[in-house]
This record gives sequence, structure tokens and C-alpha cells, in this order.
Amino acid sequence: MALAWQRLGLTEAAGGELTSAIASFRRATGISPALPAPWENLGLALSVLGRWHDAATAYEAAFTLRSDRADLAAQLAGALGKAGRHRDAAAVFDRAIVLSPGDIRLRHDRGIARAFAGEPATAIADLRAALAWEPASAHTHYALAQCHARLSQAATAITGYRRVNALDLDSVDALINGGVLAESVQDRAGARRFFRRAIALAPSNSLANGDLAILELTLGRVRSTIGRLRRTVAIAPAAVDMHSNLLLALGYVDDDRDRYFAEHRRWAVRHAAPSSAFAGPWRNEPDPERRLRVGYLSADFFDHPLGTNIAGLIQHHDRRAVEVTCYAEIGSSDNMTRYIRDLADRFVETQTLADADLAERIRADGIDILVVMAGHTARNRMTVAARKPAPVMVSYADFSTTGLDVMDYWLTDPIVHPEGSTEERFTETLMRIPMMVLHRPIDVAPPISPLPATVLGQVTFGSFNNPAKIGDEVVDLWARILVQVPKARLVLKYRDVYTVEDVRARLARRFAERGADPSRLVFLGADPTRASHLGMVAGMDIALDPFPFNGCTTTFEALWMGIPVVTLAGRRFLGRMGTSFLTHLGLPELVASSPDDYVRIAAGLAADLPRLERIRQGLRERILASPLCDGPAYARSIEAAFRQAWRRWCEERR
Repeated sequence: MALAWQRLGLTEAAGGELTSAIASFRRATGISPALPAPWENLGLALSVLGRWHDAATAYEAAFTLRSDRADLAAQLAGALGKAGRHRDAAAVFDRAIVLSPGDIRLRHDRGIARAFAGEPATAIADLRAALAWEPASAHTHYALAQCHARLSQAATAITGYRRVNALDLDSVDALINGGVLAESVQDRAGARRFFRRAIALAPSNSLANGDLAILELTLGRVRSTIGRLRRTVAIAPAAVDMHSNLLLALGYVDDDRDRYFAEHRRWAVRHAAPSSAFAGPWRNEPDPERRLRVGYLSADFFDHPLGTNIAGLIQHHDRRAVEVTCYAEIGSSDNMTRYIRDLADRFVETQTLADADLAERIRADGIDILVVMAGHTARNRMTVAARKPAPVMVSYADFSTTGLDVMDYWLTDPIVHPEGSTEERFTETLMRIPMMVLHRPIDVAPPISPLPATVLGQVTFGSFNNPAKIGDEVVDLWARILVQVPKARLVLKYRDVYTVEDVRARLARRFAERGADPSRLVFLGADPTRASHLGMVAGMDIALDPFPFNGCTTTFEALWMGIPVVTLAGRRFLGRMGTSFLTHLGLPELVASSPDDYVRIAAGLAADLPRLERIRQGLRERILASPLCDGPAYARSIEAAFRQAWRRWCEERR
């Protein structure tokens, strides 16, 4: 019987029906768990879908049964590495090398695992040994360069990358990894060449297409990104992350709300529906007034805007009312990670846990309310949320609906989603609190400086937002502002992206086409510290918020440095963050209701330098006195909302 299921699974896999194949292989392993082939094929099918945690579990079972096979050990080690278990991967490669000491590729792969496990000396030694056997191996050269990049040895990494690029590299995997390496050392043009060569060799390769799409999104090519991601999803419909990337990219354009919602539902049906069978039952005691066990599931518990802000909520939670567990999908720790770890009652690292295991851990911990952070952004384990491991689930800091039937609530506020008038479509019930976002005072910020316009003799507009947010409609209005304020300049900055000549040239051309002199655009590059970044922010007189995807952290940073932000009230969550900020600060006059209003407000501010100076010198104190930085009040509002949701669940159980 097991062999029959095995044969069926192979037939289904050959036909591209991977979900069915996985189910068949699982049936085979359940009937004959001592048979290694179904475990191995299960691992292979899961690997194709990028489900590395589950793949590693399957390969481990196969290798336990056939511990004499070096190739199986290599497959297990590879899956462990992809799942973030680099130290375990290196240990398995040790066993593979014992089994096949002459296989230089194993030394190469162990070098990669050791590098990511924090063992640089042995990693580099492995890779150099591999090069001694095969000096012209592009694969090993790029791996060695990647190790140096991982170790922040940028100059050596760049040298290695150039050596790789000079070789005749015809491996799709090597090209993809070379592109990732090039991007990691800010050689975006080189990364693009790598990805394009990979696609030329394998036009239907989902990873190459997906990586190029994300690179193009970073460079502001939103429409081409969406088109490429749509093709990628069509090529590999089971690729969860690529489909989530499409949802993220769609957020940058004011797409038809029904199409936008339909794509989220398509994701849910394709990737989440199979897991819905694992939802419940829960053993949580339905006592409406007892202390709540709240879990936060996130990949952003580090020095990241979301991690920094969620730390303020965790810090101010009333521990008499709430017990906090953080489920952290992180590859490395920093000071913010350690700070949050100390704040939480429990801190569980999840990167080595398969979906089923993590869901069971959440269930075993008795979590009453699971807060799923940042939705479809990178590594946030939405397929775990699909299993609904807690009786009440809340989506927090998500750009849009999750599309999941099992997600109970979407945390928001009355300004982001106005009562009775929001145009957005969603599967969740809106959980409104007085204000959606909490920000922490920025302790490394320099003091408020004098108004730059009084020093330079010209007004400086600016935006430090992702270029992907600067669509044609945004350029239309910003160009109109420059034409109406003829001596003004516009400063643009986002990480190191504006150091790319193509990005600067393309944006300059778009402004010129609209009658705005591109010489009035000022492009800034990356900076080493947040303090120096904020010093650059302080060089603005007026910040221009993009739309339909507003800024969030960028808006707060500008306001904190005393700079008024002009925003256009949008029709959905992503386009109303600026409206929420400014309304809570008592500055609704900076919120435009139409494109013409946006231009009028910006030009009016530029014409009134005394007003700009008054706003600048009083804005930080205004923020400190506002709900934006009131951690205790924010925590109480969220706790009250959670309590209401919990009482509702308890009432339904009676």
C-alpha cells in the first residue's frame, strides 16, 4: 500500500501537482515509516515549494533510515541551511564528507553553512581548499565572496564578485546567488546582470524572476515588478513568498479595490485553505476576565521600525492583565532583540520550527490572542497563521487585509478606517483603537536646527521614502510644486538607492517631462548611523508624503526633526497613515483632500517662512504631548480591545 501511494506521489509531482504529491508521500510515510524513499521524495517536493522547515524534517527521517548515503546527507544539510539552521547543516555536512571524502562540492557547501553559522575561519578554509582542487570554479569563487560579504568584509567580497563575473558562469543557482551577493554589497547593476543571465538560461525559474522583480521594486520600477511577479506566480503557483511579494507590490499602486482584494483572496485559497483543517480545537479556559496570554508573531524583533515600535507596547503592557510571548522569526540578534527578549515573559525563536511545529507550540503555550505582525511582508509565517493556533487572531501593522478567513481582527483606528466610510475590502472585523501606531522618542536625534531656508535662501522640499512609492501621480504633483515655487529644490533619499545612475536619470527625466528643471533635484546616498541620517532629514523645510502608499517611520522622523509633512488623504490603510499622524498632532490643515489642495498647502507653507519656523521649533514638544508617544495609553487601548475580543469569544463558547 505504501508503495502505491509512493508511485501516485511521483506521478503527481511529475505533473506539477505538488500539493497532492505531498499528501500522497505523507500517506506512504504513515503506512510504512521505515521506508526511506517516500521521506526523501516528500523532502524534495517540500523543497520545491520552499517549505524548508518541513523539508528538513522529511530529509532527516530519510537519512536516519539510510545513513550511508552522502547525497541524502547533503540534501538534509541543504534544507537545514535554507531553514536557517546553519550550525546543524554544517554538522550534517561533516557526516556527508566522511561518507564521500573526495566530493569537493561538499567542502564547498559546508563552507557556506559554517559561514552562516558564525564560523568564518573554517568556512573560508573549506572554500579555499575547494579552489585548490578547482581554481576556475565560478561556484566556489562566488561562495567565497558571499562568505566575505556575510562577514562584512565588503572590499574582499566585491573583489570576489568581480572575479566571479569574469568567469563563464552557466549555473542558474550560482547566478541567482551571485545576484544576491551583488545586491548585498550594493552593486545593484551587477545584481541585475546576474538575475537577467539566470532568466536567459531558465526563463521559467521562479527564484530568478522573483529576485529580479524585488530588485526592480527597490529601484522604483513598480509596474514592471508587478508584471514580473504575476508571471512568476503563474510559473510557480505554489511559491508562497513570491505570491506574498506580489501582494506587497500591488500596495504601491492605487489599484482597483476589488482586484486588490481578489488577489489577497487568491493567496488565501491557494496557500492557506489547505491548513485551515488544522484550526482548533483549543484548550483555553473561556474565562472572560482572567489574565490573557498574548503572543506576538513577527520577523521584525530587531532594530527595525516595527521592532522598535512594538517594544514600546510590550514595555507598557500591564502584566497583571497580560502575559506576553514573542514568537521571533529572526536569523540574528541585535540590541533591540535583546531588549525585547528581556521585556517579554517568553521569547521563542521560531526559525527552526516547521509550520506544524510552530502552530503546535503556540497552541501548547495556551495563547489566547495571537497577534500576527506585518502580514505578507518577509518571513512573517502567514502559513502558520492559516492554521489558527490561537482562538483569537489579530492582524497588526499589516498593509492590507490578510485575506484569511481565520483572521478575526485587523487592528486600526477611526482615521485610517473611518467608521461607515472606508472604501477598503477585508476579511477581518476592524478592531479600532484611538490611534493605530505608537512611536518611541528618538534618543539619538540631534537638536532642532534653524530653518534651512533662512540659511540657504531657498526652500527645501524633501522625501526620504522608498522610490517605489514615487509613482507618476506623485511626480505630477511634486513637479507642479517645483514649478509653482521656482527657487525651491527637492531632496530625495532612500538608503543607497539614489546612488544608482539609472534611478537618478529616470526620475530626472520624469520631472523634466512635466516642466520641472531636474537640476533642482538633490539625490543623497546612504549614511552610517541613524543620527547622521536624521541630520540629513533636518536639511528639509517641508516634507512631501507620497501616495497612495504613505510614509510611516519616514513621516515620524521628519516630524520629530520639526518638519511639517504635507499628505494627501487616501482611500485605504496605506494612504491614510499621514492623515492619522497629523490629525493626532492637531495639524489637520496639512492634510490635503485633493491633488490641487496638496499643491496649495505645500506652496503656501513655502511662502510663509515665519510659520515654518514656528512649526519647526514647537513640533517635537507637540509630538511628546500627543498620543503618538504615549506608550501607557496606547497599551491600555490595545488591552481594552483585546479584552473585548476575548469576552466575545468566551460568550460564543457558552
